[in-house]
Amino acid sequence: MGAVAGPLKPLLVTVRHERIPRELRGRVVGAYSAAAQSVAPLGMVVAGSAIQSRGLNTTLVAMAIIWEVPAVGTLFVPPFRDMSSTGLPASPRR
Repeated sequence: MGAVAGPLKPLLVTVRHERIPRELRGRVVGAYSAAAQSVAPLGMVVAGSAIQSRGLNTTLVAMAIIWEVPAVGTLFVPPFRDMSSTGLPASPRR
């Protein structure tokens, strides 16, 4: 997961900066960062409890399945297929 999340982070930040209006950017980025930072400890507690009760292998398989559902789901959401668009008119190719 780390090998995929590392290179993906700059792409997601770029898309957010392109799509969020300048006057709302501070609020949106602040809310996103606060949510991400507050959920991380909860995830550690849940993962630790799952490892202790179910074992490492079962927990890793469950985590892989949980991560795979939204990843595959993005294939069926039209806005995700249009992420390369910035909303600006295309410049003519020369």
